[in-house]
Parts: sequence; structure tokens; C-alpha cells
Amino acid sequence: MKLVVDASVLFAIIISKGRELRGKVLDIFFHENVDLFAPMHLFSELAEHEERIRTASGFLKTDFDAFLAVLSLRIKPVLEAEIEQYLPEAMKLSPDPDDAPYLAAALSLNCTVWSDDPHFKKQPKIRVYSTRELSRLLFA
Repeated sequence: MKLVVDASVLFAIIISKGRELRGKVLDIFFHENVDLFAPMHLFSELAEHEERIRTASGFLKTDFDAFLAVLSLRIKPVLEAEIEQYLPEAMKLSPDPDDAPYLAAALSLNCTVWSDDPHFKKQPKIRVYSTRELSRLLFA
């Protein structure tokens, strides 16, 4: 299953230490039948919010850097050139302009989005799975 992963899911991995959600997210994140993709925008979003994420999670800088290294091994980046032609449509679909690159990546790859942000589901074209929905689908 091809999925474009949203930053909210990755924030959950770091911030929700010890809660049930984290286990589900990690199970999906490392599932052998899941191929993860993200626009390059994701990595700049993580860097932009690094201080807030580190504060909320309690991770040291070295732990955060190690997490980013794992992400780069597991998530295939979708280059801006690959989504450029889909951005106008994604901008029309997206209730939040910051989410347009994720929708454009999904359009370019003809796949679904994994996000726990409910506003992603307000657009009618791209299937969006929450962590709970994916967990039921993959582990039922």
C-alpha cells in the first residue's frame, strides 16, 4: 500500500511517547506492506518545528537528529518537480494551503494520504486514512 504520510503522523510518533497511538503509528510506519512517501515539504516542516517537537517530547537534539535519519531511510521523498503540475489542483482541494504539497504528492503517485488531521478529509478527491483506520485495515 502506497501512502503519502502527513507531518501530523510523524509528530505523533515523537510526542505521544508511551501512549497507545504511538504503538499503532509505529506498527504502520514499519509495516512491510506499506510504502511511505512525502513531499520534501515534510522535512522542512519538521525542521521548522524542531524546537517545539523536542520540547514536547523531551528528546535531546541528538535523539531528534537520529529520528530524522530513520525517517529519511523509511520515507521516499517526492521531489517538488514531481508534484509541481499537481499543485494547482491540490491548492483548490486543500482547506489548508500548507497541506497542498501532501495532496499534490498523492495525486502524482495516485495513492492515499495518511493523516490524523481531520481537515484532510474535507476534500472529496483523495482517500485519507487516519491511524486508527489504517490499523484496522492492516491488522484486522
